Amino acid sequence: MRASGYKKIENEFYQEEPYAIDALVAVEPRFPSGVHDPCCGEGTIPKRLRGHGIDAVGTDIVQRCDDLLAKGDFRDLVPFWRPKTIISNPPFSQWKDLVDLGFQSGADRICLLLPIQRLEGITAYSWYRQGKLARFWAPSRRIRIWPGGAPPEKRKGGSTTYAWFVFEAAHSATSWQGGWLPLPEELTHG
Repeated sequence: MRASGYKKIENEFYQEEPYAIDALVAVEPRFPSGVHDPCCGEGTIPKRLRGHGIDAVGTDIVQRCDDLLAKGDFRDLVPFWRPKTIISNPPFSQWKDLVDLGFQSGADRICLLLPIQRLEGITAYSWYRQGKLARFWAPSRRIRIWPGGAPPEKRKGGSTTYAWFVFEAAHSATSWQGGWLPLPEELTHG
């Protein structure tokens, strides 16, 4: 068992609650059409973005939703689709690869839902010195993430705190802006 109380599952498939996407949309500048989630799981991020009037598609290594644009590894699909915006809850062991590949493939903005601890450590410090982290949005209420496919009664939050890390190709400073995500009851879309 991991510290979260969940066993590690194949392909690091963990699902985020819809509130996380609504909160990101509330605080970030408007997203252009063609948002891509290359690790979409059950499609929560693209579906929720479309609910906000944002054109979004999802791909994944495993077919888990009906409206998947394509099935495959993000290492193949991101260079093929060349999205300008990526929004994802990626496998946590591969998030840096996704950021690097996204920018190499022409992305302007990459928003990743990650454990807040990804800011810590000497290795992280070295990586962040590249200056691409533009904004960091911390939750005012813990965002729940659970193993994908878990039935509703088993969707508990665990002990990890997650936040949105927003990287921009044009950002070159080693500092970033930040703020709080709104609470679910503060959002107009639900």
